Amino acid sequence: YFDVYFYSGNETGYIPCYLDEYVSGATSTYYYEFYGDQTEICYNNEVGKELPENLVITPTMSGRPVTILGDYAFYDLQYIKSVTIPDSVKYIGSDAFEDCYDLTTVNFGKGVRYIGDYAFEDTSLESVTLPESLEAIDWKAFSYTYIKNVTIPKNVSFIDYTAFSNSELQAYNVVANNPYYKSVNGVLFSKDGKTIVSY
Repeated sequence: YFDVYFYSGNETGYIPCYLDEYVSGATSTYYYEFYGDQTEICYNNEVGKELPENLVITPTMSGRPVTILGDYAFYDLQYIKSVTIPDSVKYIGSDAFEDCYDLTTVNFGKGVRYIGDYAFEDTSLESVTLPESLEAIDWKAFSYTYIKNVTIPKNVSFIDYTAFSNSELQAYNVVANNPYYKSVNGVLFSKDGKTIVSY
């Protein structure tokens, strides 16, 4: 198995993902790896060149759910304009869509739990609707984007203070039933109001 780790000050958290039986392969559009009953779509600069500009990621491969978009999975595919992520995906790896400069729209599935470092850095996103399943947003995940406002769902327990750095973010909004964070005048605070997380 592996653990997705994230860090906040002196705190360390993780989201476990159990893996076994490793198999890899490729199609004309994806390089993939199977771990037991899970599938990771991985980066490979020899494939992915036939992907459409409005990308709908497949929810299964060879009958197994696609649960992981691996590190750099769609890195630097500058022509992609929109991405639809299926409900099966739980983890979006580091740099997964970094430098996809024309990317303006991301439709998250209902299962995404973790968004990794730099996952959407240097894209043209102007807004995002984060799924209720989301638990963690890591280092610079949405930096250098055009996002102006974001609503943090109830299950998010970790937001790195750089998650939206160097973007056009003007305000954080946090749903009232999130037990970890709150927003005051657009500034992100810990729930008890004692710590400013990001502004």
